[in-house]
Amino acid sequence: MKKKLLSSLLVVGTSLGALAPATILATDVIGEPTADITINGSLGLDNTDPEEEIEEGNTNWINVTLDTATIFYNLSGTTTIDSPTYNIENNSGRPVKVSIQSFTQTDTSNISVIDSLNFVSSLGGSAITQSLINSGNVEAFGSPVELFTLANSEGNLTEDGSGTDSKSTTFKYEGTVSGTSIARTNPAFTLTLQLDAVPF
Repeated sequence: MKKKLLSSLLVVGTSLGALAPATILATDVIGEPTADITINGSLGLDNTDPEEEIEEGNTNWINVTLDTATIFYNLSGTTTIDSPTYNIENNSGRPVKVSIQSFTQTDTSNISVIDSLNFVSSLGGSAITQSLINSGNVEAFGSPVELFTLANSEGNLTEDGSGTDSKSTTFKYEGTVSGTSIARTNPAFTLTLQLDAVPF
């Protein structure tokens, strides 16, 4: 009895940096009771290296440093809301898109006196302002709202380096309250950022 094995080769031209294109062998196994699959592992990968063999778009590319305990404040006698300046930096080998996924109040404080509260940043000379509270109401984010895309750890937005930008930026909160003599209160919120690795 003749053994029959039909093979076909499928080459997927996915290239990671200077690495050779990834090759996938697709084989039809006909009339055989077993099939061998070669497995090549990679351990200890460094997601700050743009040439690592991590699947494009995978969350394993995410490596971001950011301030996660933040405040805003209003001084009695003024109507201005201000905050310190905070930092966010991309350490990844891929660019990272930063979006607001949600903004929620986590206590029962009265926030009706907050006329406006905005997330304020800039990147590449462009000012970025996103409303978080408007006329005492928390903004409802039905879907993520993109803020900016940070370049990778080498300052690149593209694999060939033709697109460049900053790998870090700052952000703060700005806004206003409805009067100069409002009662002291300490509202609490959670701002959830969505971080997406941008494929090369």
